[in-house]
Amino acid sequence: MVLNTAMAKSLKDFADALEGKTGDEFVQAAMDYVKQTLRDHERIIFNGNGYSAEWEEEAARRGLANHRPRLMRCPASWRRSPSSCSRSSACSPKARCAAATR
Repeated sequence: MVLNTAMAKSLKDFADALEGKTGDEFVQAAMDYVKQTLRDHERIIFNGNGYSAEWEEEAARRGLANHRPRLMRCPASWRRSPSSCSRSSACSPKARCAAATR
């Protein structure tokens, strides 16, 4: 829900910036808007693997918070793949990692 709201606001801002423009003026305004948006957010854009050690180092270098997914905080021995699960409670999210249910 929050992501949808943020996306809707971004699209509204974009539409408002281009409102009433036509032809070449529209194209130029769109290009300017995209360039400015990229400049404003370049500090947080990362096109690599956000789960890798590379991202942890890059986030630290940029001074960004890096909140790992809950399951990634659990010891590997607590994680189970669905294919290794039988019909037991050992494969419940709570059994996989107590932290995942917090």
